[in-house]
Amino acid sequence: ENWGFFSNLVNTGVIEFLSFGLDPTQRIAVTVTDNSGTPLPNAEVVLNDEAQTIWRAVTDKNGQAYVFEMNGKTSANLTVTQGELSQTIEIESASVDEQGNALTGDRSYTVQLDAEQKLYHDTQIMFIVDTTGSMGDEMLYLQSDFSAIAEEAGNENTMYSVNFYKDEGDVYVTNCSGFTGDVQAVRNKLNEEFASGGGDEPEAVYEVLKETIFSPDWKDESVKIAFLIYDAPPHDGTDFEAIIEEASAKGIHLIPVVSSNGSRETELFGRALAICTNGDYVFLTDDSGIGDSHLEPIIGDYEVESLHDIIVRII
Repeated sequence: ENWGFFSNLVNTGVIEFLSFGLDPTQRIAVTVTDNSGTPLPNAEVVLNDEAQTIWRAVTDKNGQAYVFEMNGKTSANLTVTQGELSQTIEIESASVDEQGNALTGDRSYTVQLDAEQKLYHDTQIMFIVDTTGSMGDEMLYLQSDFSAIAEEAGNENTMYSVNFYKDEGDVYVTNCSGFTGDVQAVRNKLNEEFASGGGDEPEAVYEVLKETIFSPDWKDESVKIAFLIYDAPPHDGTDFEAIIEEASAKGIHLIPVVSSNGSRETELFGRALAICTNGDYVFLTDDSGIGDSHLEPIIGDYEVESLHDIIVRII
């Protein structure tokens, strides 16, 4: 929401991308409405060059979607589709500096379609949790608070999935499950887990996101949210562009929750995930009084509130 602040951080070199294959700096914001200006959620937005698709996204409840020119790709047009109706518009090129490098700026478009709102009744909520040894406090929190989150934020059309990961050499690399509406079954699976293993900083983030994002368990017509609760970056050399483009195309909002011991590398990776999937960046602070020290993020003023309240509000 504070894209100008973010753009200044990038353009002045305070923060830099790529981050594990992700470059969210060339964002194009698209708002889709009907002819009266009412937002149209769940419309498909496709960014194209002359020959192929560059990025796909789905509009949120405010009719807004974000598409990206990533890794040197430039676009010619975007197409918005709702049902059988579609419209294609041309795209302006990004502004450049004196050396010809593309600057992070604000390119935004509004597209009107003579279409009706398409609302989804089902909600799919996924928790993806690092269960290595440093994540004990976060595991205990989720185990104790999951039922309260489900009671406050869910309904009979809400399904949950809990997925765990560690790293190579641990008792498992990934331990993933499908979606269910049985809150007690989800709580039981959470309670079976405990934090162990790890030992070095990078963890199997690539492996778990590839498995969960490309999972066939995501429904076509559902609101989709995935919380990634973690404190360490992926392994060097992993490239997430294809995985996160798939998440964006499916309309999966990734919500990184950066925990204690997080590094600046961990923060920027989380910010890229959130930006590229129209999600929210969430970070824990020392106000909790538990765990090790928490990274102070590169951000302006912020208000501290409970993680429970944040998760419920996001859902």
